Amino acid sequence: MIKINRSKHLSSIYVILILISYSSFSLTNNSRGESSAHWENLPLVTKISKQEVVNDIGHSPINIEGNADFHSKALEEGWTGDGTEGNPYIISNLVFDDITKPPYPYSGIRISHCNVSFKIINCTFIGSEAGQNGIFLDKVANGEINNNLISNMSRVGPYSEGIGIYLHDSQNISICVNRISNNEYYGIYLGNSEYITVTGNNIANNDERTKEGIKLVHSPYNRINDNILINNSLEITGNKLETYKQVEVINNSLNGKPIYFMQDTSSETIPNGISQVILVNCNSLNLTNQEFDTPNSISLIFSYNIIISNNTVNYPSSKNIILISSWNNSLIKNSFSNCFFTNSSENLVSENTFFSGEISIAISDESNMNFISNNFINSSTSGIKIDHSTNNKILQNYITSNFGVQLSYSTGTSILDNTLIKGGINIEGSRPEHYILSEIKNNTVNGKPILYWLEKTGQIVPTGVGQIILVNCNDIKIINQDLFNVSRGILTAFSTNIVISGSNIGNDNWIGIYIYGSQNCDISHNVILNNTQHGILILGSENITIHNNNISYNYLEGILIENSNQVNISSNFISYNENLGIYFYDVKNGLIFNNTLLINKGAGVYLHNSRNFIISWNTLFENNRNPRHRPFWNTQAVEEISSDSKENIFVFNYWSDWISPDINNDGFIDNPYELYLNNHDPYPLSKPVYENLPYHHLLYSPKILFPNGGETINGEVTIVWIAAVDSHMHQITYDIFISSSQDSNWLLLAANISFTALVWNSSTIVSGSNYVIKVIAYCNQGLTSEDTSDAIFRIINGYVSTTVKPPYGFSIIIIVTTLSVLIFKKRKRRIPGFRKKSI
Repeated sequence: MIKINRSKHLSSIYVILILISYSSFSLTNNSRGESSAHWENLPLVTKISKQEVVNDIGHSPINIEGNADFHSKALEEGWTGDGTEGNPYIISNLVFDDITKPPYPYSGIRISHCNVSFKIINCTFIGSEAGQNGIFLDKVANGEINNNLISNMSRVGPYSEGIGIYLHDSQNISICVNRISNNEYYGIYLGNSEYITVTGNNIANNDERTKEGIKLVHSPYNRINDNILINNSLEITGNKLETYKQVEVINNSLNGKPIYFMQDTSSETIPNGISQVILVNCNSLNLTNQEFDTPNSISLIFSYNIIISNNTVNYPSSKNIILISSWNNSLIKNSFSNCFFTNSSENLVSENTFFSGEISIAISDESNMNFISNNFINSSTSGIKIDHSTNNKILQNYITSNFGVQLSYSTGTSILDNTLIKGGINIEGSRPEHYILSEIKNNTVNGKPILYWLEKTGQIVPTGVGQIILVNCNDIKIINQDLFNVSRGILTAFSTNIVISGSNIGNDNWIGIYIYGSQNCDISHNVILNNTQHGILILGSENITIHNNNISYNYLEGILIENSNQVNISSNFISYNENLGIYFYDVKNGLIFNNTLLINKGAGVYLHNSRNFIISWNTLFENNRNPRHRPFWNTQAVEEISSDSKENIFVFNYWSDWISPDINNDGFIDNPYELYLNNHDPYPLSKPVYENLPYHHLLYSPKILFPNGGETINGEVTIVWIAAVDSHMHQITYDIFISSSQDSNWLLLAANISFTALVWNSSTIVSGSNYVIKVIAYCNQGLTSEDTSDAIFRIINGYVSTTVKPPYGFSIIIIVTTLSVLIFKKRKRRIPGFRKKSI
């Protein structure tokens, strides 16, 4: 509340007047809908155009900050009054039809931090396509908004509201006899405001989404009287019972019928012929056999033992039934779109028909022990959504929706004997208990059983199931499944040693495979197509291998991995995804190799704050074709890291937008491929790696870095090479040889080593000027590959060389196991001795 800046004597008088004025409030008064207004022949408020405004000279938006600024504006504009209670400033007869100027939010008239008296009378506010409000009062007292026309305000961007009249933290304001229509958000919004009178207004067709015409949020001590609402409801919200009880609501109508607002009433039957029911602190009432054609039809607030039965609500686009802090109520045999429970427990929802709602039953904020049974549910998004609530029971429902049953951060839920079409069961949370259901059995999706395993070990999932959920499981194989048209085909949480292979997963699944908080998962030889979000989504997991899959035509990413470690993606065909092919967010350590990334609309590979990866021997063909990504992502791969250092190695990839020149025909483009932001591929391939399509076992050659030709060395030096890459990630070892180019004999320097560097004393070799090094790689399944120095180097014993150390461009790369690659940072662009190129 704002402190009124007047003399002590006037302040005392003001407080007395306020108390006298509001002593007429009967804060426990009930409105049964009786009204002296004529409900028939209601004026229909239609959308207003600028051409309908009589005065075609628009006034620029008015912004007033503080009492002194109000006085200055009044002098500048020629407004009458001096701001006292008996002589208020008068803002009248203005037209605002271009409300697009700051400060935010844009408003026709914006007043803040004022307590002078003022009136806004007979003004016209017509919105345009930019975000705006008609009138916005912030920390304001002592005003009147009377007989204005406000229409077409829009909500665009983060600082716009699209509200007709918006009051925040204000008091002692009268909003009377205004015509408020077709605003994108609320008609009138009161937030943390007190002693506001809203009376005699015509409010129509505001807020296309929620249909809330008058909205009170944490705003007690207000009057809402004699208003006419058309396709707009009255909404009151708060977290305390007193917030609701200290509001007077009398003689308002919605679509020609009375709004029924009742407090502190028990043991009655609610009469017929009403438009909206709001019950506050009521009990043992019956609402039966009624038909509602209005938004937000029924609200129970701190009420209990209410029976709502055999009613029909024919308004699918808004909240039909709302329970706030209410308990032990029954919703039986109704036909409506949806019901929403907030902090409401032990309620019964049974034998109802839900139609065409976005979410049919929404239970949130510690709404516990509700019983939902034998309902017929048809919704566009979620049939039943339970959020941060415990011990709810879902029994014998028939549900058709994208998400049949959706559980978020909830525990102890029972799901029994339900028939689901399309959606399945979707679970989200951050702890194991969020995924542990107290009981789940005999549920089907699309005619197939839903498999939910908790703490199983060493088993194979039987074929023919419709959805698979594994929680706290170990050593489970999922093989040869067909999982279509469910929210998540496979959901694995807090599990280890999971194999997913040979399955078809997609066709309108929300997510094909979802893995959370799990370890040692192998995903291979699957076809993952046409999921409406991600083909594969992995969060907070470790030691993940994804290989030999076809991951295509997904609406967002083919593969999205976040906050995970040790990830290896190889030999996959990833194509035609609507956003990115592979997207890493805060992921560390691993390989991306031998993949074909084809015509993904975003980048083929996007690494955000992800480190220690080798990205090599991939074919990237015409990715990043979506114009909305350019010019921001002007390459087929992106490395976005909060440092300038090169945290990942891109090397030996084919880029379809970088195919020449290769003057010496050595298979490498003569110039490096520069990635967006801060990295590059120094050796882009001149031809696609077509032979590297999925399911082939290949061992890509190592690449000698030092000595690679032209060096003069002596004494102890370090031979360094880039690791070979096995397409099946087998363990690799190396033999290192030296020979004179004039001699066919090779001398073995070291054998069977797993590192990619060898410290060697060159003084054991006779001085000469024509030496080369050979590195032979062996995979443990018998494949070999090799590389030899590009040119000869010299060994001169006793010669002090400036090139006796390995190049600084690459640190040592070590392949430790078949599932891990640890990479130290690559520091410089220039790689001495690694083919003479401009990098």
